[in-house]
Amino acid sequence: MDRFAANYKQEVIANTSIFTIALVLSILFNVPSSVVRATPNLQDATATPVPEEEAAPATPTLATAAAEIELTNQFGRAIVNFRDDYLIVDSVPPLGGPNLEINPLDLLLGAQGACGVLIMERVAVDQNIPLAGVKGKLAVEFNPRGLRDGAVSPAVQMMHIEWEIGTETHEEAQMLVGEWLARCPVYNTLVRATEIEATHKLMGEGTALLNIAFTYDGPTEAFQNTIAPLAAELEPVEGLLSQTWALDETNSRSSGMLLFMDGTTMQLFLESELAAAMMANPTLGDIEVTPYTSHPIRHTLYVTPYTSHPIRSRPQQRG
Repeated sequence: MDRFAANYKQEVIANTSIFTIALVLSILFNVPSSVVRATPNLQDATATPVPEEEAAPATPTLATAAAEIELTNQFGRAIVNFRDDYLIVDSVPPLGGPNLEINPLDLLLGAQGACGVLIMERVAVDQNIPLAGVKGKLAVEFNPRGLRDGAVSPAVQMMHIEWEIGTETHEEAQMLVGEWLARCPVYNTLVRATEIEATHKLMGEGTALLNIAFTYDGPTEAFQNTIAPLAAELEPVEGLLSQTWALDETNSRSSGMLLFMDGTTMQLFLESELAAAMMANPTLGDIEVTPYTSHPIRHTLYVTPYTSHPIRSRPQQRG
């Protein structure tokens, strides 16, 4: 019995020491606490051998990416060497640099975007998905004062990414985006440090505008009290970018212009319960809806109207 107690005490001490060392290492090297899992085994004083086939897999061999950076003889300018190539990098205005060449934040955005388009291209080839191209727009939000004097955090507070993907269906585009999220080392590193907002749409697909016109009965003030809650209900609608309402008191008419991210989100709204509730609202009469879609061609926005029709019928989109 004394021997069993002694062995038990030694194992508890050993396990507790391992846990203490792991905790100290996690603090020193900023390892998330969820990674450290060392718990003393209080149920059995005898260690259970791990079967060979259940042993933990060997640590995979890691690849290494490297670069060399050095200052030039011009203030605010550096040279970054990658393998057999190089880039000239300029300092930004808060540091007094010329900012004529690309700067470090440009490199950050470029790395994120390039990683995304190249992974999507590879996946499209592997999955036999026709791909006309991929375009990305990236932007970050940060406080330049932190870069200048360190008085506030210089960390990127938000990164916005907009993908335009040249697949035939939204499902294929979503699959390519999912692979980028899962496989990109740049994204998976940055997302641990800052919030990243990523959206996507099919290539050539522009925003969609929905014009809702109707008449109303009774005093204008009473109508405004009725329409105000409706505008509030529309705020969280997925893909709705903005809404603008106009009032014609002389003819007791009103209209709303709803701007959607794309035609798909506009169509989803038209098929929603909220749209059905609007057309069933007894205070609104002669309801008509005119959808528009925009097609970016050569960086010029062309707006093509649809035929006006009652909201009770589904719009027949052209083109």
